[in-house]
Amino acid sequence: MRSTFHRSLSAAGLLLSILAATASPSAAALDLSDKLGMATRGNELVDDSVQTPLALEASPKLDDEFVVDLVISDALSLLGTSYQFGAREDAKNVDCSSLVQRIFRAIGLDVPRTTREQVGYGEPVALSALRKGDLLFYRWQRQGLHVAVYMDDGYILHASPGQGRVVVTRLTPSWDSRLVAARRVI
Repeated sequence: MRSTFHRSLSAAGLLLSILAATASPSAAALDLSDKLGMATRGNELVDDSVQTPLALEASPKLDDEFVVDLVISDALSLLGTSYQFGAREDAKNVDCSSLVQRIFRAIGLDVPRTTREQVGYGEPVALSALRKGDLLFYRWQRQGLHVAVYMDDGYILHASPGQGRVVVTRLTPSWDSRLVAARRVI
């Protein structure tokens, strides 16, 4: 511990020596103006840092990808949240549709509350064109629908009634056989 303290003092001393050297008159005589956007023309100092600004255009694809990443980030922050069927949006617990509603509300989308309403929200998307943030709807019971958020590479995030919490699950043939719809909301 004592040698660490002495090394710190030596490093601090070295840093002070460097600072003192750069503040010396010989250091001040260095001309760094060409590194700072200043140039000399004859005896005149000219600011050459002013340039015509580039016209940049936002890419809608980039914007969508950024928003989808925000949705996924928010969704992942809810991992482990307790499941409760019929959970209200202001509750600490979630069910599958309130989870979807909550994560999309974070980016300003007013997604309907129930899976029956959500299955008609957004645009249909082909399974071959799935991307992060798409909603997948499954029929597990005769009358009931379950919604999940596609994460990429064959994984979904959803509020699992069986596990009692929000989880990430690998898609399997059992999931595939129950798929009802895929929707894109972003």
